[in-house]
Amino acid sequence: MPPELAIELSGAFIKAGEKDKGMELMGQIVQNNHADNNVLKRVQETFNDLGMTDEGTAFVADTKAAIIRINNKGVDLINKGMLVEAIDLFEKAADGMPSNLVINLNALRAIIGYLLKMGKDDRYLQKCE
Repeated sequence: MPPELAIELSGAFIKAGEKDKGMELMGQIVQNNHADNNVLKRVQETFNDLGMTDEGTAFVADTKAAIIRINNKGVDLINKGMLVEAIDLFEKAADGMPSNLVINLNALRAIIGYLLKMGKDDRYLQKCE
């Protein structure tokens, strides 16, 4: 679902008293688009419109920080040559954030690094598809 539509749906859930559903969806939007300032701006505008400015600001900041921590940990593992560990971390992260471009690109970076170091491995080649 495109982020704009998901944001609208999330806001509708919250307005209808289904705050948990709305916040869960909003979390997925932020997780999958944590580096897209246009999407994050629209998310914050929606929180503002719902009278949730402070809660929304904290929610977006906390969600972004968690994604950045995961990404930084994975990049650190890559830089230390711990490629299998990096692949595992990014794979788990991507399962929860399948549309997160940064996470997916770093997962691919870890896999390519592994393949260059260890040679062809069908398990990891299949993950690139």
